[in-house]
Amino acid sequence: MSTTSPFSPEEIAAEGLKPEEYQEIVNRLGRHPNKAELGMFGVMWSEHCCYKNSRPLLKQFPTTGDRILVGPGENAGVVDLGDGIRLAFKIESHNHPSAVEPFQGAATGVGGILRDIFTMGARPIALLNSLRFGSLEDARTRRLFSGVVSGISHYGNCLVAKETFIWRDENGVHFDTIGNFVESRLRSDKTTVELDAATSVETLSLDPDTLQSCWQPVRRIFKRRSNNLVIIRTSLGRTLTVTRDHPSFIRRNGQWDILPALSLSVGDEIPILTNFPYSDSEDVPALDLLSTLDEAHSKDVYEERTVELATALNRYNGTKYSFPRFRQSSDDVAFVKIKSIETNSVDECDVYDVEVDNTHLFVTSSGIITHNCVGVPTVGGEVYFDPAYSGNPLVNVMALGLMETQDIVKSGAVGIGNPVLYVGSTTGRDGMGGASFASAELSDESMDDRPAVQVGDPFLEKSLIEACLAAFKTGAVVAAQDMGAAGITCSTSEMAAKGGVGIELDLDKIPVRESGMVPYEYLLSESQERMLFVAHKGREQELIDIFHRWGLQAVVAGEVISEPIVRILFQGKVAAEIPATALADNTPIYHRELLAQPPEYARKAWEWTDESLPACSIGGIEIEGNLKSWNDILLTLLDNPTIASKRWVYRQYDHQVQNNTVILPGGADAAVVRIRAAETLPNPKSKIENPKLGVAATVDCNSRYVYLNPYEGAKAVVAEAARNLSCVGAEPLAVTDNLNFGSPEKPVGYWQLAEACRGIAEACREFSTPVTGGNVSLYNETLDSDGNPQPIYPTPVVGMVGLIPDITQICGQAWQQAGDLIYLLGQPLAEQALVGQASRLSQTEGGQDARPTREITLAASEYLAAIHGVVAGIPPVVDFELERRVQAACREGIRQGWVRSAHDCAEGGLAIALSEACIGGKLGAEINLGVSSSDSVRWDCLLFGEGGARIIVSVAQDRSQIWESYLKEELSENWQKIGQVGNADAHLRVITADDRPLIDVTITDVCDRSFHAIERRLSI
Repeated sequence: MSTTSPFSPEEIAAEGLKPEEYQEIVNRLGRHPNKAELGMFGVMWSEHCCYKNSRPLLKQFPTTGDRILVGPGENAGVVDLGDGIRLAFKIESHNHPSAVEPFQGAATGVGGILRDIFTMGARPIALLNSLRFGSLEDARTRRLFSGVVSGISHYGNCLVAKETFIWRDENGVHFDTIGNFVESRLRSDKTTVELDAATSVETLSLDPDTLQSCWQPVRRIFKRRSNNLVIIRTSLGRTLTVTRDHPSFIRRNGQWDILPALSLSVGDEIPILTNFPYSDSEDVPALDLLSTLDEAHSKDVYEERTVELATALNRYNGTKYSFPRFRQSSDDVAFVKIKSIETNSVDECDVYDVEVDNTHLFVTSSGIITHNCVGVPTVGGEVYFDPAYSGNPLVNVMALGLMETQDIVKSGAVGIGNPVLYVGSTTGRDGMGGASFASAELSDESMDDRPAVQVGDPFLEKSLIEACLAAFKTGAVVAAQDMGAAGITCSTSEMAAKGGVGIELDLDKIPVRESGMVPYEYLLSESQERMLFVAHKGREQELIDIFHRWGLQAVVAGEVISEPIVRILFQGKVAAEIPATALADNTPIYHRELLAQPPEYARKAWEWTDESLPACSIGGIEIEGNLKSWNDILLTLLDNPTIASKRWVYRQYDHQVQNNTVILPGGADAAVVRIRAAETLPNPKSKIENPKLGVAATVDCNSRYVYLNPYEGAKAVVAEAARNLSCVGAEPLAVTDNLNFGSPEKPVGYWQLAEACRGIAEACREFSTPVTGGNVSLYNETLDSDGNPQPIYPTPVVGMVGLIPDITQICGQAWQQAGDLIYLLGQPLAEQALVGQASRLSQTEGGQDARPTREITLAASEYLAAIHGVVAGIPPVVDFELERRVQAACREGIRQGWVRSAHDCAEGGLAIALSEACIGGKLGAEINLGVSSSDSVRWDCLLFGEGGARIIVSVAQDRSQIWESYLKEELSENWQKIGQVGNADAHLRVITADDRPLIDVTITDVCDRSFHAIERRLSI
């Protein structure tokens, strides 16, 4: 063997490999690698793929439990919901790609996590996201924020060019074709573009909540090619031509649903718009053609109707019109039945789509209402803004899926001689080396590293979901693996290593979209919407036919071999040959030394006490020489984008597709999704017999807590996730985690990671919520122009799922009715005041250390950071016993029907929690803190202090006696009746025990500050 490396140190470093790692490669191979093999090791030995810095820490997580069917190591975790119903779920990050190309980075992050779910044999039913950005005062942050939100909401599908598209701008209403609308705005070298908000282009739409017609902004336009079309004809002669994967908005058996065109049936009902949005403009005669639409004249009437509609629209400009009526469901919607469905293979043609804000519905030919979404609702999440994320936003996406196959599909290859199938989209040069890119700090040069950002095709994604589920149900698939990070390299090596076998793959058989590709490019490409299957020998064609039916690629590209290696062929020669375990299992592991004591920044932060804050009174507090009332402070915090309503965000998403979203985003502390079968399942044990069964999900992390004390902060993350599930009545079951941290090679970074993992492990054991898998995203640091690394806050996001036995026994966070009584579960306010006094006295006397007492504190709070500009202090400690008792009491109260609303006290403390309950219900509240104005307390701490194990609930007066009796038995003294819900005209009033006012604000002012905080900043 030559002792001289064929690669320079710079070339080795460019693959993300250290000199000692390269030498280890040489030792394992017994030779120097070639270029393709070097690239394979580079991506597979990256932190993103092999977890070489975090794997020892992850071993302490609890991973087993009575309901855990699949734990870490597969594409997603799976839990047993009972009665044979199984839920797959996982969270993934796409941080670095989103920092460079926010739209594609976020969109492909959604696509990737969806593939993780349906690769297990589960149909995706819901998405949540956890997002973090810098300050919205910064123009670049606003661009990143808007791009990421748009990317998440992206996944749409297509109509043929001739289909009608109705839009309006400042010049009036236009009757157009979707092909002309898109082509007139799209450059010849582009397939998608985001429309300038200043153009104010809107399309005719339908509000799915009210079934009323409306206008909605067109955010983005798309174009692609297709040679498979579906022609849908209705019983009234109306026709719509779409791609096979187009999600169609229909009614089946009286229920709304979204189904791909290929899954529609004769007899399904399609909605048509019958009214334009109402306006006070001059009336114009109604357009009524339904009575003339019949079988004999359908074509002539269709043409006539088109002309009349165009004429009417030219006169419209906002005036209300009346369309034909048939099976009227509301004033604005009627239904017609599908008469026939025709699937055709045609010469390849252009097809088009638009992304519609808020409703994701638009009106096309003959008034038919159609959909523009991949069919998976985004039902919840969180968004934080902090300068710590200015150069490195975080985009974490969690997906849930309901198992549709009898057996859980796993990824380990088995069966010597079994064929290996490549299915899905073609392979190109996009996403080259994305795994290595995700394992390095971001720098100014990263902005030019766009080939490492994948380009998604949401149209193919929908087809891939349907084709894969159909393929799995045949029983012909032995194993399946998504080609995500590291593409072909990762899928071949992981499938081989998990099965204890080898895989031989011929690159000449891989469908490509670009010419002249070499093995290095094939193996490192991260082109999206691709999968690798191992099939039972002899059943290959059965699977190939399914994928061709959905317009997807499917080829036999290799086979399972007995020798445990990955052998790659190209142009008749061996292009790479590596032991599978060397790539997937037996990778470098670094056991780093933990700091002997907390780092200086933490020790210094722990010295902070609230004695350093200005004195306050019931009248307010002096900030920079100006007296601010508690009203002022409350409204300022509500205007803080981190606390404010995320309405602007979730209105961009489709949260109601599949018709299973029980509580809409912003309505509760956790998302609630009905468990409803999409079809009759082949496994009798998997039939869903309980129509009331539901699942709740949440994603949580207070990264400021984790930054100031990673161990306590991480425990608080898990506790808050469990608390949020309990606030909707769900029993916490299991966890998926996304560990977003800086460089583990720096002592402080590793200390943060190690301490956070220790905290998560302990909390998951305390709450009996095992970890089923997740994602590690390290090196979230931005190198500034001087080369200095700027790390993010350590951000261990926890996604948690919970079981709801009966979705009629849940509640949201909003007040429900005037007169209801309001209770605080957890430490009473008077006790908080006393504990706070004792703690401050102890600190004054020198008793301060890193072990916080059980108190509500301003340390690490949103109030301290937003109002005083200080990030310091010891975050609240988790009292596990009290947390479990408070959460159990809340769940029981909800299930018994006593509790009508529940909301945890999180960022911003009690006053913010009360405000959010008022905002949701549009009702006021009268709150008595039970603390006298003469008491020596910090009023800001009582109002805005933070700490765990606190939930605000409202209870009907006629249930208060039994509720209070239950609380005395279960919580002893750890609860307090604090007030009463007011009516719609009432204010939010907070008073002392002796009736001195602290806060008195109108619900209108509270709503305005919260609802428009983000919009105001985006309009700068």
